[in-house]
Amino acid sequence: MAVKRADVVRAIAERLAAEVSIEGAYLAGSLVNEFADVFSDIDLGIASLDSAVALEQAYGLRHELLAMAGERLTYIERGWEHCQMIAALFGKSEFPPAGLEIDLVFSQLQHVTEQMPYTAYRVLFDRRGALAEALRKMGKVRPRQEIEEELGSRFRSYLFALHDAVKACERGDVFQLQTQLEVLRGHVFYAAALRRGAEVYGPKRAYRFLSPDEQQVVQESYTVPVRETIERLSQLFLNCLGELQPSPQAQGELERFRGSLRELL
Repeated sequence: MAVKRADVVRAIAERLAAEVSIEGAYLAGSLVNEFADVFSDIDLGIASLDSAVALEQAYGLRHELLAMAGERLTYIERGWEHCQMIAALFGKSEFPPAGLEIDLVFSQLQHVTEQMPYTAYRVLFDRRGALAEALRKMGKVRPRQEIEEELGSRFRSYLFALHDAVKACERGDVFQLQTQLEVLRGHVFYAAALRRGAEVYGPKRAYRFLSPDEQQVVQESYTVPVRETIERLSQLFLNCLGELQPSPQAQGELERFRGSLRELL
């Protein structure tokens, strides 16, 4: 972890520890695995006491916490069922060479495993030991049933994107074709990582799960957007899926997917 990032993490953790509404905080993302570098984001999970009032008080600190990193350029906020998040960008003047993103995710302690599930983490402070106990229950691998449900969803999504890619190719609509190829590439990256027991969403560091020949197929899809490119990406997707060991139900879905591919291609 770069010194500046370490200072920011330490300052935020100390401020959180002084707030009685907060049970604990943990660091996640590339700063706690082998991919830490000068471009790494700061991803912090923050657990409040199990009450709506405590969560509101904790989230109310978000701007104060971000200010500990310096002057931000901009920020966005969003939320999901039991969690609230703020993400802020800081410039390269303070965090060379490319600036810094800080993501703060808040929830009550009872919902902490919904913040950043199945991620590597390091507990920064834990007032009563309850945070570490809750995070241990999260596990580091997504349950097989969830993975197979995700695959089923991806089969359907892939087919729609494939259909749109073929139409764009036939129409000569290169812009639309590249948009749909990016969707197809995303599914390839996901399947390539999954066969190695990992998960990726999008292209970030996905290359490490592809062989040199497979990387070549993906690279050519950016520069040679033709019908054969769609076919090669689809075959690569199938090859990656073929290395998995699906349940009988998932195997049935895969076979139906193969048949649908033949119809569309």
